[in-house]
Amino acid sequence: MPYPVIYAANHVSFFDLFISGAVLPGDPRGLESVEHFKKPFYGWFLKRFDEIPIDLGNRKSIINSFTRIIEVLTNKERNILIMPEGHRTHDGKVGDFKTGAFYLSRKSNIPVVPVVYKGLFERANKSIYLKPGKFDVIILPPVYPQNFSTDDDMAIHVNSLINEELNK
Repeated sequence: MPYPVIYAANHVSFFDLFISGAVLPGDPRGLESVEHFKKPFYGWFLKRFDEIPIDLGNRKSIINSFTRIIEVLTNKERNILIMPEGHRTHDGKVGDFKTGAFYLSRKSNIPVVPVVYKGLFERANKSIYLKPGKFDVIILPPVYPQNFSTDDDMAIHVNSLINEELNK
């Protein structure tokens, strides 16, 4: 697998971040809402593990966060994890993707690696408790930005790859 990469995963549970850090290569860190940094313990964890804050309602925050991500990628500090839906699923289905991850991919010429959390929705979605059982983390082949003419085209393609894997 090329390095560095931008992991794009379906957003299933509170545990996605922890699972990703434990199983995905390249010490991935990602974007996290600025509001989450204010939460007791969880906010400390986000700061401690160098997550990148973003305020989607603030253009300057978005630019600063994206600039930081491009620095991380071009300096080969680590891989980046982005949940392109922007929020957890409420029904287990993958929603539409926002285009930020794909803009960053095309801007930095870094591939996106789709990641599928399969079976996790049934284990943990609406609470901080895990139900016993198995789930899979499936890492798909890289998707290269030069094969797409727009961020939207790349987002739609990666979304379809993740949906296809979930429906197998």
